[in-house]
Amino acid sequence: MSIYKFDEMPLYKQLKVTRVMHDLTQAQLVEKLGLPDVPMLSRIERGEIGIPLHHRKNIREFVFGSGEEE
Repeated sequence: MSIYKFDEMPLYKQLKVTRVMHDLTQAQLVEKLGLPDVPMLSRIERGEIGIPLHHRKNIREFVFGSGEEE
């Protein structure tokens, strides 16, 4: 079993870890991030497809925070 440091993981793995830590379903995250559908998110989280450029900013803000306190 491998143990990864979060900051050494690829963004698609960080996305899944963050989603699970926030107790969100894929459907909830799709709605929150404005992604087209759950199958696309599933493929991103498995590393089968890259993160579309026009969604990268929202995904990075979800994973790393927006830099602003809520």
